[in-house]
Amino acid sequence: MIRVRIRPVWRFQGKAERDFDFALLALLEALEETGKLTQAARRAGMSYRHAWNLIERWAALLGAPLVVMERGKGTRLSPLGAKLLWAGQRVQARLAPELENLATELASALNEASTETAPALRLHASHDFAVGGLRDLAQKQGLGLELQYRGSFEALGSLARGECDLAGFHIVEGPLGARLAARYAEWLRPRSHRLIRVATRTQGMIVARGNPRHVRRIEDVA
Repeated sequence: MIRVRIRPVWRFQGKAERDFDFALLALLEALEETGKLTQAARRAGMSYRHAWNLIERWAALLGAPLVVMERGKGTRLSPLGAKLLWAGQRVQARLAPELENLATELASALNEASTETAPALRLHASHDFAVGGLRDLAQKQGLGLELQYRGSFEALGSLARGECDLAGFHIVEGPLGARLAARYAEWLRPRSHRLIRVATRTQGMIVARGNPRHVRRIEDVA
């Protein structure tokens, strides 16, 4: 089975022109978590020397340091380094589902043209880490799983129209969940479909250290 992966390209232009090395983002993220360049380099899968050269090279191109090293305090990201990491995480969050959809559509078209390719199981689902993990597991097992990210209602609509074999959707507890369930039921047929509970998760809010505004419930935000 043909698999396709599409990645964005960041091209920096100034005194020189260079395509961004995404290994730097992995290094900066690990550095933010560990506060030590030796540990960050190990986590990013590179040597300390290569990590330091990578940081220095891009600091020279961008015109400001990416990290701040303090004796006895380890290494932390500079304002530019923190902003670069933030930009990378933002791009990943926004583009990853769209790029994965495009890659899936391209791979599907290529696989359809191959007479030797076994038919894939088609999954349309709302974006979720569990769904992504299912795709990765299927690939490791050599199973044909074609994943396209769709909104919950769009995924169920695809299932009702026979455009996919599995549809993933989110549902919440409480009054909102009851209203959503009634709308979801419009797409489901008890004799044709089976509901499988895949994952349960708890969502919350991230607050400042020590929770200075004492946010415990959503009402506290108001």
